[in-house]
Amino acid sequence: MERRVERERVERRLAAILMADVVGYSRLMGADDEGTLVRLKAHRDALVAPKIKEYRGRLVRTMGDGLLVMFTSVVDAMHCAIDVQRGMFERNARVPCEQQIQFRIGINFGDIIIDGRDIHGDGVNVAARLEALAEPGGICVSDRVREDVQGKFDIAFEDAGEQHLKNIARPMRVYRVCLGGSAARVTSLVDKPSIPGFPGAGKNRQALDGSGHDKVDKTAARQSTPLRLFATYTVMPVIMLLLAHYVLVMKLDLDSVFLRVFSLLLPTLVGFVLFRRTGYGLGVAFLLGASAAVMSVLGMLAIVRFVDSSTLIPSTPFEWQEAAEYVVGITLATMVGSVLARASDSAMSAVRGRRAAAGRRPQQ
Repeated sequence: MERRVERERVERRLAAILMADVVGYSRLMGADDEGTLVRLKAHRDALVAPKIKEYRGRLVRTMGDGLLVMFTSVVDAMHCAIDVQRGMFERNARVPCEQQIQFRIGINFGDIIIDGRDIHGDGVNVAARLEALAEPGGICVSDRVREDVQGKFDIAFEDAGEQHLKNIARPMRVYRVCLGGSAARVTSLVDKPSIPGFPGAGKNRQALDGSGHDKVDKTAARQSTPLRLFATYTVMPVIMLLLAHYVLVMKLDLDSVFLRVFSLLLPTLVGFVLFRRTGYGLGVAFLLGASAAVMSVLGMLAIVRFVDSSTLIPSTPFEWQEAAEYVVGITLATMVGSVLARASDSAMSAVRGRRAAAGRRPQQ
């Protein structure tokens, strides 16, 4: 009798299981816990939850930064995963790299055990292992999922080979979803494993899919060579400052206050653009700003000494003080520009999060 009752309590079924979690969640929380929670909730409310509902999925449970979702159809699970990842790509387009929330998703189709509102079994465990193999912004699926959805989507699958998944007795063949279709070429999991938490990996790969070059400007700029970075954010500002010095002071004979104002506004703009384009923080802004400051001051002194036929080294305490003020001012202005860009991005993210939460509140 006890055995019969136990069997009656265990309900099994075949289901498509979708597992997702946030890449580098601990790092994001360590940097900005409140902002991360606001952004994550906004993504869930505005994108993830509606897609789960649209494709008739059931959210089984949330696990901090993770989600476990059950679908009766593998096609519906794949639809949901693709829409979520493409939607996250769009939502991350104008977010600084270090603040981006990216999901890894794994999908499996297999036998599960229904335990009230919860589910267990190998089908769930395999989905969790597939999710761990997925790259930031990517989707990994089992061989059975690939067979069931083959030809039903404008996507291609890249064979990642036989994988020995943790706590799974048999090896499984794993496939990565190429969201851009068969023309998209990406590196195989077997050849180059992903680096968890690397902020630009998902965006670069999706850029290969033809999703739009304008949305990967920040990642491309961040990965530029140091020489290009130096030329863009140091050499160009120096040239502009020296031209301003020559025109305002040497040619127009204007008061130096005009040059001082320009010498503060230009590096502030440079610092602002530096952060918005590359996502680099104050450390890089300080190095580039200090380099531009020193080069600018030396260039100004060279122009003055060349015109006056005197030595390059300042000859009076006032000149030394003036040179030091220029160096400090330009360096700090570059850092201030970076801080302003960071603050504006955080403010806009918070506003978008509150709007998304407010938009969802009446429906609940």
